[in-house]
Amino acid sequence: MTRFKMKQIVYLIGMLLLLTACGGDSKNNPPQENNETNLTNSETATHENSSTQEESDENVSTQTETTETNTTIETNTTSIIESNTTTTQGIVTLPTTTNTRPVTTTPIVVTPPVLKEGRVIDTLVIGLHYKCGNREGVTDAEGKFYCYDFPVLFSMENLIIGSRATPTADGDVYIQDIVGVARDNFTDKKVIRIAKLLQTSDNDGNLDNNISISSGSITLG
Repeated sequence: MTRFKMKQIVYLIGMLLLLTACGGDSKNNPPQENNETNLTNSETATHENSSTQEESDENVSTQTETTETNTTIETNTTSIIESNTTTTQGIVTLPTTTNTRPVTTTPIVVTPPVLKEGRVIDTLVIGLHYKCGNREGVTDAEGKFYCYDFPVLFSMENLIIGSRATPTADGDVYIQDIVGVARDNFTDKKVIRIAKLLQTSDNDGNLDNNISISSGSITLG
């Protein structure tokens, strides 16, 4: 039985009591008015108490639902966190592959230096001092010199004749090659001066058997 029906029953009982009390003369029974008033006030108080109780019950129900909702949210949040944790822990780390292909390297080929030879010619000049890099000596009986590196510097004792920066195509070094003019140039002053120096320094003064230079044979003209 609901509260609303209970209220109706209480109200009907009150009305019956009121009607019974009003069966006599209202003038002869003035106290009955006070009873009716009291009954009405009682019913009103009962109704207000009943409404207050309903509101209280509704508030309790609402609070219960709110608590259940919060509990559900917390449970769902916990489930999500646990799910994420499980997913993170379930990550599979694949092994790192290493490139095992053989590395092809190109060998470094070291070419040994080549000893280059040349000849000094006015006629063949024998005994002329030369220096190229860390190598030095005098031209041999064939007028040859030997160098790994260029330039090559020619001198007579402490007197520098000149130098050649690179080997010539045929390997021969003429006075013109030292001076840096064409080989058919016989009028250049430097060419004439070097030629005169070499010829006057020949040991026997005979140019037909080449020029041979020895220590102390240098003649400055």
